[in-house]
Amino acid sequence: MGLACVQLFKIDEACELFEEAREILKQVCRPCHQDTLGVYSNLAVTYDAMGRVEDAIEILEYVLKLREEKLGTANPDFDD
Repeated sequence: MGLACVQLFKIDEACELFEEAREILKQVCRPCHQDTLGVYSNLAVTYDAMGRVEDAIEILEYVLKLREEKLGTANPDFDD
């Protein structure tokens, strides 16, 4: 739903949906799960579109840290 809202340029609504999805996935799938990290990334892009650049950077640094801890820097997915 969040991605659909982004396509429709309803950025505020997309933000709310991504934040809600993040909280649910953190509990159900855990923070390191690929789906949870995907929602974090979408939320960061949405924050950037809203002008919340510092929040977007903070989220991306968190995702990078989790991927590095879980996958290690030698894993090809880490480069992405």
